[in-house]
Amino acid sequence: MAIEEALEIAKKGEELGCREALITLGDKPELRYKAARDSLNALGFESTLDYVKNVSQEILNTTSLIPHLNPGTMDINEIEKLKNYSGSMGMMLESHSARLCQKGMPHYGSPDKDPNFRIQTLICAGQQKIPFTTGILIGIGETREERLQSLTVINNIFKEFGNIQEVIIQNFKAKKETLMENSDEPDFDELLGQFPWLEKIFDPKNSLQVPPNLNANNLVELLKSGIDDLGGISPLTIDHVNPEAPWPEISKISKFCSKTNQHLLKRTTVSAKALQDSSLFFSKILNLDFLISLMLLDI
Repeated sequence: MAIEEALEIAKKGEELGCREALITLGDKPELRYKAARDSLNALGFESTLDYVKNVSQEILNTTSLIPHLNPGTMDINEIEKLKNYSGSMGMMLESHSARLCQKGMPHYGSPDKDPNFRIQTLICAGQQKIPFTTGILIGIGETREERLQSLTVINNIFKEFGNIQEVIIQNFKAKKETLMENSDEPDFDELLGQFPWLEKIFDPKNSLQVPPNLNANNLVELLKSGIDDLGGISPLTIDHVNPEAPWPEISKISKFCSKTNQHLLKRTTVSAKALQDSSLFFSKILNLDFLISLMLLDI
């Protein structure tokens, strides 16, 4: 996507009331695909991360949106290169289990899914004190014990560095034309079964999130489950990670919140809880008072 096209989307989102710009893409695709290298060269960039930095800088310069960056695994130098151009970053751990990378398992042949690389990225982000979002994916062949171990890994990183702002529990959805297109999906009760663990493992400072568009038929039950974050919901773009799952209408979610005696507020790139932690890194380009004021606004 050309920089101009990305900015056009960002400006339209700003007009519709958006406050954050999610920049998510493959894990350094130029290292594996000639087409990716050619596209980057045509745009004038040597790497995906150079492109991400430039897009983020332009969004910050021309809109009020604050980027949340999710460009895959990164080392500490790459994170440091990007940290001044974002409010937060993220990357799903998915699972700490190396077993899922073995032949015949879902992560086989995907080096970017290696849990060692992902865990190292989480640690590097912690060392840089970057407000960070991560989580697990359930229903891809992992055992319940492996889920618990994955959550424990995330919590241990939070205990050491204090920078994990959001923990996502995402249920697997089978996608056409993939190796797992005929795989069973976890049912909603299986998803809810994770929450007793979450309440025992995680600090109240960690926001707990489940994607609402992947559970659109169970929104009331989801709101009662103990989560306090629904993630970003775009009035403009589809969920490019899960394009088959449309966003629920915000007005519909707001009504459901009323039924469960909850209050739906705007979210920003940095969570309200993270903003209260002075030990975390916040770029000088961020207007923290403005972010806090936004969080007090009703939907």
